[in-house]
Amino acid sequence: MKNSAYWANRMRILENSLNKKSYEYVKNLEEQYNTAIAEIDRKIAAWYQRFADNNGLTLSEAKKLLNSEELKEFRWTVADYIRHGQENGLSANWTKELENVSSRVHISRLDSLKLQLRQEAEALHGGQLNGTESLLSDIYREGYTHTAFEIQKGLGFGQSLTGINSNALKKVLSRPWTADGQTFRDRVWTNKNALVNSVNTQITQMLMRGEAPDKAIKAITHQFQVSKSKAGRLVMTESAAFSSFAQKDCFEELGVEKYEIIESLDNETCELCGALDGKVFKMSEYQVGATAPPFHPWCRGCTAPYFEDMKDIGARAVRDDESKEYTVPADMNYQTWDAYNQAVHAEPAITAAMRQVEAAVDGNLTGLDFRLKTPESYTRKINTDAKDLLATKSYEEAYAYATSHTYDAVRYTILSEANEFTETFSKSVYELQKMGYNISRVKNTLPNINAPYRGVNTVITAPNGYRFELQFHTPESLDAKNKTHLLYEESRKDSTSLERRIELDKQMKQITKSIKTPKGAETISPFDNLKGK
Repeated sequence: MKNSAYWANRMRILENSLNKKSYEYVKNLEEQYNTAIAEIDRKIAAWYQRFADNNGLTLSEAKKLLNSEELKEFRWTVADYIRHGQENGLSANWTKELENVSSRVHISRLDSLKLQLRQEAEALHGGQLNGTESLLSDIYREGYTHTAFEIQKGLGFGQSLTGINSNALKKVLSRPWTADGQTFRDRVWTNKNALVNSVNTQITQMLMRGEAPDKAIKAITHQFQVSKSKAGRLVMTESAAFSSFAQKDCFEELGVEKYEIIESLDNETCELCGALDGKVFKMSEYQVGATAPPFHPWCRGCTAPYFEDMKDIGARAVRDDESKEYTVPADMNYQTWDAYNQAVHAEPAITAAMRQVEAAVDGNLTGLDFRLKTPESYTRKINTDAKDLLATKSYEEAYAYATSHTYDAVRYTILSEANEFTETFSKSVYELQKMGYNISRVKNTLPNINAPYRGVNTVITAPNGYRFELQFHTPESLDAKNKTHLLYEESRKDSTSLERRIELDKQMKQITKSIKTPKGAETISPFDNLKGK
């Protein structure tokens, strides 16, 4: 069993990675605030310069109505705001207010400025709301799947996960976790309303005192700086909370019964977090913000699974009859694990569809027990393919390409007699297409008597986008495939010499040469819709 230090280290590495993602977003958010501050400074100065005389601008003067030309120009500005709101998904209520303002025939100078400044706040916080929701969605997804990977790799076995669908994610994002019952959306809009009210107050007081805009601009800039600080704190704290939610949900699905609090122990660690480090709780006690991080704004803590021993760990992990367990090889990285877990999750629905095809055609599914590639075999293939790509791609790019271009994690074989082969192929394609499956690639080597492998191999795309392999064979071609399998595996090894590969190729061709080509097999045209993808 891995000791607690192992789990603490793995979960801390994961949490640091998610924190880095959040920090990068906060940095981008700060740039957005700085841009908005500069734009607000410009608008206030331009407005003041336009309407002030040598004696400045009084509140009474500011409340004068825009003349016809000024009103016309103002309406153009409002129309631009409405378009921007529609294109960027700003608040529907704000868009409605803009539409109402646009139809008014009397607008004061002061109201025109307040509306321009509020537009900056609405656009800024609307973008923050969308950006934060996207970030938290990513944090939850990555936290959930990476936690599952670390646990399954640490324990040495895997299990199919239910996956994260959009409806489940919406529920998570709408889940309040603080005592006041506010969600992150509520906090974003609360901060925005406070900022708008403060800006309006500063502008009005500037006019009442008859001051030049410099002081108001300085005060408003300060309010935006405060709002920027609140936004950063909100993002980091909510990110920590949703990372904690992801760990909790993942722990529960994988049957973890206890968890341990892991804190960053350095000079920045507060007394509360330092005292909680290493504390073990039951999963039934897991409450974000109370018995699990974050315990305060900018909290850097996380949780790790806690196992007292290995006894019955497999039994605890099994949730129902549909769950599938598999070993997780030591050399399986996260990208490979994630791709393999997708295969495990996709296989049941595809198998059900393939059984329907089998019932409708003159052929039968053979080798169904091997429809899911073993994790060891899959990992070995991905590692080999990725290694070949490292000369031109980064590590992440190589594995992303290898996993997305390997289609035989889920694979099937339809066996039919030679005199029924061509018709069986056509019927199978028809039945699959009826169910929404697309034929993405066809490779036909069956008519080629000089090929070391003879059969019809296809790549099928399921309605949900998952791709799998479907082979078509006659009894003769399948027997030849089985006989040449070990020869083929030896030829693929890096250690096999060129001379040996040539010899193996000759042996495979000798075996496949005797296969009788089914009538009409040459009419099965090869094509590749995946080329270049």
